[in-house]
Amino acid sequence: MDIPQPLIARHPDAIVNVRELRSWLEELPPTNPKYTIQQLQRQLAFLVRDPQPARRYEELLRCYHEPVATLQTQALDALGTQPVARTRNQRDLLEPFPGLLQENWPARTCAPRRCVCPTASRQTRPICMPPC
Repeated sequence: MDIPQPLIARHPDAIVNVRELRSWLEELPPTNPKYTIQQLQRQLAFLVRDPQPARRYEELLRCYHEPVATLQTQALDALGTQPVARTRNQRDLLEPFPGLLQENWPARTCAPRRCVCPTASRQTRPICMPPC
């Protein structure tokens, strides 16, 4: 999997301030996992594709750890339930969950390299970054 190409400009809804991100994460509704996953996925996409990765990229990523871990635990519980016996909340959690993991992976493994590697130009991969 490759790092998504950076956007030309920062998305206006991107949250790159740690304090603001923590506040936003606390406001996500724990009773609506589908919405929570979609919002987490969206913010991670903004962060990974940001043309100027925040200086606090790693700290921002750490903020996502707890909500994503909570959703993973809920997903494991839901997977342990027979498909017929799953509640609507469990089905709503499992449906978008792969997309969250797909967005979370490049954020944690590849994109941080963009923060420290110089780029020759916008169209090329950073000099010190091998393909993921």
